[in-house]
Amino acid sequence: MKALLTLGLFLLSVTVQAKVYECCEFARILKIHGMDDYKGISLANSLLQDDITQAIQCAKAVVRDPQGIRAWVAWRSHCQNRDLTQYIKNCGV
Repeated sequence: MKALLTLGLFLLSVTVQAKVYECCEFARILKIHGMDDYKGISLANSLLQDDITQAIQCAKAVVRDPQGIRAWVAWRSHCQNRDLTQYIKNCGV
């Protein structure tokens, strides 16, 4: 479940023009695409709420892990050692 939440948070954070999902919309989209109970991981209730605090805490836990985000092939292939500032350009952060 932690991996699913972190993946969702990661995918949302790397979009150039992010879509703002309505309450529960993201969870419904994941379910439509077969992500509920995918490989034994269920959609978390935190995806059904506007407050993403739990997802952020989950992402932090993954990054703290000894392998952390480096364990994800997609991150290593598309993000590691690359300038990703374009994804937050003009965000004021």
